[in-house]
Amino acid sequence: MELTAETIKVHVLDNEKLTKVLSEKIQKEHPSNKTYSIRIPFAIITEPKIGFITNECVGWDEQPFIIPVHGEEKSDDGKTTTFDMFPEYEFPFYLGDLEPFMGETMTLKEFMGGRFRYNGRIRANEQAWINHLSRPIGYKVS
Repeated sequence: MELTAETIKVHVLDNEKLTKVLSEKIQKEHPSNKTYSIRIPFAIITEPKIGFITNECVGWDEQPFIIPVHGEEKSDDGKTTTFDMFPEYEFPFYLGDLEPFMGETMTLKEFMGGRFRYNGRIRANEQAWINHLSRPIGYKVS
């Protein structure tokens, strides 16, 4: 079967569930007034190779996968929220560690939603993943 965004299956990561676990870990080790969240939608490809990707087809094929966690803080008046531009924490995960957080299974195209072929960069990312997944295991680009 030819690999396309319509045939590649992904397991969507349950960011809400994982955010809760990581937030509790952060607050236990580094108490603060901030709240923490995983802002990027992630999914896991398990066939024909392992991959960890965003809805813009940016990702990694080597473990551990790094999950960024951003902080946000409300001002004293509660009207203004400050968001971290860059992740405040990054957590390494292996595929087995993420299995309890795998949610719905869908096609890559469905996961990408409105980002599917949104622009040339995302189309190039998608094609790079299709090319990678289509190569035999052990294939090295020289």
